[in-house]
Amino acid sequence: MLKVNRWMCILAVVLSAACTQPFPDETKETPGPIKLRVTRQYRTGNEYYLFDSLDPRTREWRRVFQVWRDATGKMPDAQNLRSITTQVAYMYLVDQAAITHDAGANWTVFNASKYFNCGWEGCAVIVDVKLAPMGEGSLSGSRRSGKEWLDFTLITNDFGRTWRASPK
Repeated sequence: MLKVNRWMCILAVVLSAACTQPFPDETKETPGPIKLRVTRQYRTGNEYYLFDSLDPRTREWRRVFQVWRDATGKMPDAQNLRSITTQVAYMYLVDQAAITHDAGANWTVFNASKYFNCGWEGCAVIVDVKLAPMGEGSLSGSRRSGKEWLDFTLITNDFGRTWRASPK
């Protein structure tokens, strides 16, 4: 009987160590004119990132989009959440980007994996977004095609409502 209890205790210790969160949940807010925040929630080997903006009318946080990725323990950089003017801002991570041009009242969310129809979430990765105050911008990254990763650049002139391939 003593041996069984001892092994059960050892198993409980091993299981509790395996279930322990290696990274704490964390939230980062931007100081810009449009208030943005990202919250990382670690759950069983994955990180979930929740992107919110402070609604200018209600002054409450509102979910814009969320993504998941394999656990890295690293929060998105300041370049991933950016206010450009008092009206224009953007956020991006993994395969999604969101743009507002009315101080966060409305957002246009773009999913690069769906745009390329490559079959699974995260098969396209956004590396950089550039956006001008008048709505022109570019989005670059790489996407999976068979066993290869191909670089891409998309452009917009309407605050991300539509995207098209950049002429080479």
